[in-house]
Amino acid sequence: MKFLHISDIHFNPKDDGLATRDLREKFSKYVQEKNITDIDEVFFTGDFRHALKQIDQPEDEVAQNAVDFLRYIASCVGVTDDQNIHIVPGNHDLSREVNTDTNNKILKTIYKNYDRDDGRFSGYARKNESSLNYLRNRFGFFEKCTMLLKNQIWEGFKKEPIHRIVPSSNSSAYSILYLNTAIASGYDKFKHKLLIGTDDFEKALKQTSRDLVIVLAHNRLSHLISDEQDIIKNIIKDNKTPVLWLCGDAHKAQYDNSYNITCITAGCMIQQNGTEASFNVGQFTKYTGLVIDAQGESIFDLLDLEKCSEEKKKLIDEYRD
Repeated sequence: MKFLHISDIHFNPKDDGLATRDLREKFSKYVQEKNITDIDEVFFTGDFRHALKQIDQPEDEVAQNAVDFLRYIASCVGVTDDQNIHIVPGNHDLSREVNTDTNNKILKTIYKNYDRDDGRFSGYARKNESSLNYLRNRFGFFEKCTMLLKNQIWEGFKKEPIHRIVPSSNSSAYSILYLNTAIASGYDKFKHKLLIGTDDFEKALKQTSRDLVIVLAHNRLSHLISDEQDIIKNIIKDNKTPVLWLCGDAHKAQYDNSYNITCITAGCMIQQNGTEASFNVGQFTKYTGLVIDAQGESIFDLLDLEKCSEEKKKLIDEYRD
């Protein structure tokens, strides 16, 4: 299975600058020159839009434009079926309260009521609305994107588990775990101290294969509150399943292999000061393991050349059958 991992497209054609427009227009030519045209699956780890900059734009139009652009990216690398485009929400794919003080007060209450032992969002966010219902109801924009893509993974968004799973089939040696790490985001004080609901995470992980679990998440594991990080690390350790954690949010390529969890962050699909336009191409087979190449400023370019080869070899060895 060969995959393309992209993140943070923040598609906003009305306000995008010259560099970003140029980047997007040349994407097709770039992947053809690099011979990246035989991809099986596209993994998109969130942020279809830029919520603040597009707040006054019609939401239906924003969703349609973003989905069309995602389909365009997929078609450039040979993916034409929406079922092979895998998505998770980012923090820009939800709606906040118009009043900042109200928004922060509600989320502060939700964090306070969170049951860390059970790993569940408990209590009420406000009168007659539970914390979990309030959090889910904010993702109307993301639901529009899922419907446009005819995405079945996220069906029943407001009633089904926070995190979703596609177990491995007889023909594949990997499972895909779809995380909504943005479920409780929206309060800047907790931006990288997130809660995600470890109960649903554990239930989903139990359904995975023993060969490889590909986690799709907007945020790195290190962006979760420390208690939540420790619980997830222990759940993964107890499950004894190799994990590849693909994510975004940082707007630059990053690599981390702490706690035997290989975490790879893609850059973004915008070109602005302080951002890095990059994406990842990977290939996994049961018998040869996992190989990943970063396009743009490679995650391996951040290492010295000698360590570079060691890291690539380590990735392959970890997932070799």
